[in-house]
Amino acid sequence: MSRAVLARRAKISVPTVHRILTGKEDSPSVQTLEALASALGMSVQFVETVDAETLREQQAQQRAAHMVGMVQGTMGLEAQAIGSQEIELLQRRNAHRLLAGSNRRLWDE
Repeated sequence: MSRAVLARRAKISVPTVHRILTGKEDSPSVQTLEALASALGMSVQFVETVDAETLREQQAQQRAAHMVGMVQGTMGLEAQAIGSQEIELLQRRNAHRLLAGSNRRLWDE
């Protein structure tokens, strides 16, 4: 099926179809993806790959590592850098605080 036919069947512009198929569309809408899937005789399904609590824990660990990294960078500039064990401890503490606190703080970037 050509891109023009796919676009017509999905009621989406040809340039949009082209961007999606070439990977140049960073964040197509769910509605657009559903229209393309339907035009191809398919459907879009969301399947949980990780449970919500694990996702929260992963996010907390990433945020904590980022926060500690920023502090470590600043301290390193001042010749006050800390060792890897202290960094791990700070990351665990910050992750725990993030999980115990507001979800907004956990997910804000």
